Amino acid sequence: MVKTDYELERKWWNAKARNEEVDIFDEKINRELRWKEINKHLSEDIDTILDVGGGTGVFSIPLAQKGFKVVHFDISEEMIAIAKSKAEEKKVMNITFERGISTDLSRFKDNSFDLVINMDGPVSFCGIDAVFGK
Repeated sequence: MVKTDYELERKWWNAKARNEEVDIFDEKINRELRWKEINKHLSEDIDTILDVGGGTGVFSIPLAQKGFKVVHFDISEEMIAIAKSKAEEKKVMNITFERGISTDLSRFKDNSFDLVINMDGPVSFCGIDAVFGK
């Protein structure tokens, strides 16, 4: 298997960032289906959430607005910049932003989060590392 070129992936996602939320009909349906799945897992027992591949904040920001403590995690500094700007504009305080690779979450202690979401497949862009680790 080919090893993932994370620098190439980062550049690709940076280039895609500005158009990430331009919804075509299929994407709108996909997001609604993902929200349906996320909502199944939200309960009073959930306090902290890690959004792996948080992109422009489509899930992380609304979750933080609902009162959850959210860590927005993405490979792309451009995606993070857009999400930060949106969070600041909406005055969302209980969200932090970190850049990294979805196959290496070692910066977080075990059981740091009550819920981890990984929507839109950030691990699928990691090739063999998704199976064997980086």
